[in-house]
Amino acid sequence: MSANPLLSIEGLTASVDEKTILHNVNLNVAAGETHVLMGPNGTGKSSILRDIYRMLSEKEDDSKVGYFRQITESDDTLQLSGGERNMAQLEEICQGDYDTLLLDEPTAALDPIAENDIYMKYNDMTAGKTSVFISHRLASTRFCDRIIFIADGNIAEEGTHESLLARGGAYAKLFEVQSRYYQEGKAF
Repeated sequence: MSANPLLSIEGLTASVDEKTILHNVNLNVAAGETHVLMGPNGTGKSSILRDIYRMLSEKEDDSKVGYFRQITESDDTLQLSGGERNMAQLEEICQGDYDTLLLDEPTAALDPIAENDIYMKYNDMTAGKTSVFISHRLASTRFCDRIIFIADGNIAEEGTHESLLARGGAYAKLFEVQSRYYQEGKAF
């Protein structure tokens, strides 16, 4: 990790409907790096992203934060599908004058071709910026400096794609499950 932390989260605890989903989480976000938050649904990834946004918004400096959430409401004036609107918003944010990008499942509404197009351009679009995004698709993790796997209320695993596969933990199991769909002859 970079010796230049953008921010540190210490002791983050979060609850949804009186159920604690995060327990005393500590996390450093390194400046200039790409981080991805992964894990099962309901484990607090969006809560972490919102906390990062809150902390950065409260900083008294000149940094600019771009925040992306899926567009779900329809806008008949645009005549675009949800995926097209999300793609346009994502490209605008990534190419904008932001120091930090916070992206909540940025490619979830995109078809595989559009998603690949974003991944192929992502490093160029975010060069020199810090980015933290949430994804359930493991294809998005390969270009990240750090993968943060959230499970059971804590950071269960952290590392690069290669190091987490070598460890053989929860991330590696999830990768195996997702990759089965793309391999011929594999039983589900």
